[in-house]
Amino acid sequence: MSPVDPVELAEKIINLLDSAKHSTTYKWATLDAIVQVVTENIQPDGQMPNSISAKAVGEKVLQIYWRQSIPFAATNDGLHLFLKQSTGPGDIPARIAKFRLDNGLTAVNDSLTVARVKHPQKVADLLQVVQDTVIRMPLPKLQRFGDGANAVEKRFLYEYPWEDEVSISRIHRPDFDDALTLQPGVAQGLIRIQSLIVPYIETLWIQWVADRNKDLTDAAMLHDFLFGIDRKSLARVKPHLITLQKGRCFYCNAALSQNAEVDHFLPFSKHNDDTLDNLVAACRSCNGSKSDKYPSLQHLINWKTRFETGSEIDSKLNAIASSIPHLRDSISTASKARAVYLNKPEGTLLWQSINQDAILNLERVKEILLNHRSSIQ
Repeated sequence: MSPVDPVELAEKIINLLDSAKHSTTYKWATLDAIVQVVTENIQPDGQMPNSISAKAVGEKVLQIYWRQSIPFAATNDGLHLFLKQSTGPGDIPARIAKFRLDNGLTAVNDSLTVARVKHPQKVADLLQVVQDTVIRMPLPKLQRFGDGANAVEKRFLYEYPWEDEVSISRIHRPDFDDALTLQPGVAQGLIRIQSLIVPYIETLWIQWVADRNKDLTDAAMLHDFLFGIDRKSLARVKPHLITLQKGRCFYCNAALSQNAEVDHFLPFSKHNDDTLDNLVAACRSCNGSKSDKYPSLQHLINWKTRFETGSEIDSKLNAIASSIPHLRDSISTASKARAVYLNKPEGTLLWQSINQDAILNLERVKEILLNHRSSIQ
């Protein structure tokens, strides 16, 4: 089978999403999760994954829904109101919302990392429920065009070895094969169209949720709640980053003032990566100028030193991650960097400084990301 063309892949995904009615937001969350898992599994030599774990997709779905499952509003008598993401009861977001409510984790800054520290076994049990649901329902149904008896399955994204709504007891067997075997070219195609497909998914998702929560909100108010940056979490991280960087802007090296800001090195709007590895302290001017652009190779060189295993900065990042706590995942963040920079066309403009761009040199990118001794490999 010939590798799929990225443009053709994008068209098929759009047709797929437009062809079916949705009773939940599962398919959008699962597709978003698949894109993220693929991006986080680029090999140290730059090779694309041939398969991904369905359980890893389920864990990513939990992460996606976790941030969306805090109370959206409250009544006058203090009753929490949550957004509906299903036409029926007991869906994944509702389960997560109940879990957060039952365990006193309803604040924005009650991250999944915090929950795992406080309730490790309970979170493990919740994860298993989410993984079971994702394996039994959206993954086998995701590639079906149309609805009901007229639906036609075309496995253009991945093959899977289990039947529809496989029993939970079978999923829990040690010999259960949860591999999603990606079709030729799909991994690279998903990476190349990520910046187009993910915003499209989010637009459909936002409108669907808005239509079913008209008593609470409208689409204009939902983007930041569902997909925005956790500002409170960043506020906790900022002083630690400033100390780590010795009070200097990561990009221009100017002394940081009280107006220092936290920036996502890989733009959050494109990667939803709030892990400590992707955060730097920057002056307001640099952060505003960079916006959602990718930094130049000069900045990439400086940033990758954070992934050098056993270095002083690596140890300090580990200490920060433990003390706040805040998730650190250097392997997945490094993989995202490879996915981005190795798959950009030669000559792509990258952000260098205020009013200045730099040109991407693919051979230099390979030297930076593939040929050094660090945990980025």
